[in-house]
Amino acid sequence: ALNLVHSGIQVVRLGREDSVISGLSPWVADPNGRDGSLVKSKISNSSVICCTCSTAGSDILDKVMFTHLLIDEATQCTEPMALIPLSRGCKQMVLVGDQCQLPPTVLSRQPQLIHSLFSRLSVHIQPLFSNT
Repeated sequence: ALNLVHSGIQVVRLGREDSVISGLSPWVADPNGRDGSLVKSKISNSSVICCTCSTAGSDILDKVMFTHLLIDEATQCTEPMALIPLSRGCKQMVLVGDQCQLPPTVLSRQPQLIHSLFSRLSVHIQPLFSNT
C-alpha cells in the first residue's frame, strides 16, 4: 500500500492503526472505530482499498463495489473467505501466492473448508509463475 501512496494513488487501508507499519498510519481507517463518517470519506476518496477478506464484508463497505480484486497470500486464504470480496462485484481478480508454502489454517473438521480458491482454480487454470 505504501508503494501505491508514493506513486500518488489515493489509498485507504482498513484496519487498526496498530496493525500496520508506521509509515502507513495517515492512510489507515478503522472500520470499527468511532468516526464512521471519516472512514466513509476516506473510502469514497480512494481509488484503492486495502483490507483483509473478512473486512471486505464489513458494514462500512455495504455500498462499495470492487471492480478489481487482488488477494495476496491467496494460497493461505480459504475458499469461503475469498468469496467475501468476490461478492462485491469483482470483474477481474488476481490471486497471488505460492502453492508450495503454507496452506490455509483451518480449525474446522469439514474437509470442504481446507482448500484455497487458489488451489481449486489452479487445477483448471494454468497459473502464471514469476522467476523470482
